[in-house]
Amino acid sequence: MTTPTPNPAAEAQAAADLAARFDPARKGRICLFVDATMLHEGGYVPSVVREGESGHYPLTGAGVGASPWYWGHDLEKAKKIAADYNAQMGLSEDDARDIVLSSMFGGRP
Repeated sequence: MTTPTPNPAAEAQAAADLAARFDPARKGRICLFVDATMLHEGGYVPSVVREGESGHYPLTGAGVGASPWYWGHDLEKAKKIAADYNAQMGLSEDDARDIVLSSMFGGRP
């Protein structure tokens, strides 16, 4: 196994891209989401979803040495972890569902 060669410019860009995704000044709430399609070899990998923004951002790790967020192989437990994180951000399950739905149809006007 070879060690990846550090690339400071790529690392800086990855960090800037990640920060831009989760910048609280951007419009729309965010939530964490996981479903059956998100199962990988290491377990379920959740995504961040921004209200009114098409798509989602899987927490797959960014940069040298970063790892995905694995939430185990039990979908119900992974969903509970997402619900707990969302609740800590002040979101109900209905709020999280609305955020996810808003991301599936190109965002709301």
